[in-house]
Amino acid sequence: MAHKIAISSNSMEDALNKARRYLHADSIDQIDYEIAENDGSRIKILCCIKDTKSDTEPDHNGYFKIFYRDGFAYLIVYPPVGIGRPVYEDDVINRMKLLNIPSVSPLFIRDIIDRARQIPEKLAEWPMGAEFRANIGITVSEDKMSAIMNIQPPLRGGASPTADEILFAAEDYGICYGIDRQLISRIAEQHLYNEDFVIAEGLRPVAPIVNQINYHFDTDVCRPFLTDEYGRVNLKELNFIQEKKKGDVLADIADPKPGTDGIDVFGEIVPAEHPEQTVRLLPGDNTELSPDGHSLLASIDGYVVLHGSMVSVREVVHVENVDYSTGNIDFEGAVVVAGTVADGFTVKATDSIQVGSCVGKVHLESDGDIILKSGINGSGEGTIKCRGNLYTRFAENAHIETEGSFFGEESLMNCTTEVDRNLVLIGRRAEIVGGRTVVGGSIRCKKIGSAAGIKTPVCVGILPEKFRTIDNLQQRINDNKLMLSRLQQSMTNLTRDIQNGKITEDEAAENKNKILKVQYRFEDELRELERDYNDGKLMMQAENNRYVVAENEICQGTTVTFGKVEYAVINIDMSSIVLRYINERVIESGYDPQHLPECFGGHEQGDSV
Repeated sequence: MAHKIAISSNSMEDALNKARRYLHADSIDQIDYEIAENDGSRIKILCCIKDTKSDTEPDHNGYFKIFYRDGFAYLIVYPPVGIGRPVYEDDVINRMKLLNIPSVSPLFIRDIIDRARQIPEKLAEWPMGAEFRANIGITVSEDKMSAIMNIQPPLRGGASPTADEILFAAEDYGICYGIDRQLISRIAEQHLYNEDFVIAEGLRPVAPIVNQINYHFDTDVCRPFLTDEYGRVNLKELNFIQEKKKGDVLADIADPKPGTDGIDVFGEIVPAEHPEQTVRLLPGDNTELSPDGHSLLASIDGYVVLHGSMVSVREVVHVENVDYSTGNIDFEGAVVVAGTVADGFTVKATDSIQVGSCVGKVHLESDGDIILKSGINGSGEGTIKCRGNLYTRFAENAHIETEGSFFGEESLMNCTTEVDRNLVLIGRRAEIVGGRTVVGGSIRCKKIGSAAGIKTPVCVGILPEKFRTIDNLQQRINDNKLMLSRLQQSMTNLTRDIQNGKITEDEAAENKNKILKVQYRFEDELRELERDYNDGKLMMQAENNRYVVAENEICQGTTVTFGKVEYAVINIDMSSIVLRYINERVIESGYDPQHLPECFGGHEQGDSV
């Protein structure tokens, strides 16, 4: 039997692991041992490499290993099996010469070979052997909260590092907290080289929770992507107008919670941040603070709104329908119409307007949002104007102006539509057909145009106000040209009247001077208007990073313009396409729901809706 070595430890498992590392065994299953002492607190075993030869095991030669550790060369000799060739001292001497190990007596080497104990035996001092050992590299993150180890394998003749050696390297670097000892043991046992391992992690500090405001109402009532199980916008479930009673708590201040300090991998305390932040409730219209100043209460019945950090309660009027029984409505507050607004009637409000049923030839105007839980078919006469967002299931044959965004479900058909921000249709059909659509931000829908080739002009990236300015200039130019044409006709009539003897030469001259003065004024004004018009056209440059997302298709007959840059669909329909305008170029790409622009809930840069 091979010579046994004594190993002591606190547990059997640790003793066997130490024996495995010392004997350079691949696993503890290769260790043969017997318990020499065990007093309950400490155990001592006598162990060696198992003799695995069996009666049927084939013969094989003996072999040896030389490795470096702590300034010395060590020799391990494994005896032959059966009639295999033994290790000779010349084998060892030649290897020592190759590794530049100082020579020792051949008899000393022979004694080690004869013993063949399969355990490391000190051979000679070998300072150069350090070049053969494994290189243990450690890097610490900038915040000192993690330490990463990467071990370069030893050269031939260098020993694999033990778990204790790896641990010592970490501790020598100064790492003393959060060390993953199980991982270090696995690295040593499995000889895991050329990989980054996080061997230590600090305890991150927990920031305190400072005073913060708890709102007792939904602060995001106009979420545009609240959909049902069929992926359709469910406007009926959106709680746009949240009503409160007098005395209801609208908001209060939550109690602060202290933070906890952390510890980095060097064992240093990382203090938690202690921001000096205090919040206070800002009472708006029709609200009041509780006596202790920690709660905000409604002082009237109404609906709650949040502007910035200020909470207000606005008056709200409820009507069943707007018709001859109510007359037109012009209200400082919000208006909720349970039914519909009859043709020819007007509803104006300083806050939101909400209508439950479909409307037609009406005029709706709001300084806030307008919510049509059904839709509008304006028959060419219905108009909608709002400074906030417009939410509707569909819109047909209407004139629409919104300074916010347009959120719809089914369709936008044959409408003159002007949207300052984004236009989003995400229902089952979600199509834009006909009309004229101008959007300052971006567009997302399923389909633009129709199979019938209906002309559908869409302009993106320029605020509608600029178009209105250009259209106004064009109208004034046309009016001036018409006036100049009439003045010229008046001059012709004067000449004819002189010839016919209807007026005298003196009378004609006086009238002619009057006409010329007016003509000169209109000509000057026309030149000024044409100059402004041309300058304005030059300024019709679309904003960068504007998108048109057509999830299904863009049909023939559709023209998409980004300012002066035009994208026309002439011969074939374009399927599932995204158009992006950047640096005066339109870039095409396929539609990918996982990579939408940020303005439509994705990760690209854009205006948030």
